[in-house]
Amino acid sequence: MSEFITVITETEVEDRRQRRLDNYEHFRSGKRGQPPMVNRLAFVTVYVDHLVREGVPLETTHNSEMNKRVLAWLNGKAVVSKDHRKSRRKQITPDAVQSLLKQVQSER
Repeated sequence: MSEFITVITETEVEDRRQRRLDNYEHFRSGKRGQPPMVNRLAFVTVYVDHLVREGVPLETTHNSEMNKRVLAWLNGKAVVSKDHRKSRRKQITPDAVQSLLKQVQSER
């Protein structure tokens, strides 16, 4: 059974986030290597908003509660991913989550 997470934000905030993700994806297109995981950043943004509304403080350190919960959530999603590329299924580290959380924090 899937778990749905929704977050209600203002239209301006959602539009600004979408423009930023579109710009990031457009900037990286046409370059060599693995395409950026823009979807992961978008999902993490929604999940972080959900956790903040639950009362978890937005901290980006390795041992923070936010980092641990996002790490567990992303690794759980990677296990059941239908994408068969190794880079999309492997377990990520707290460093990778810290980088994602810093990007989310810079959006706020």
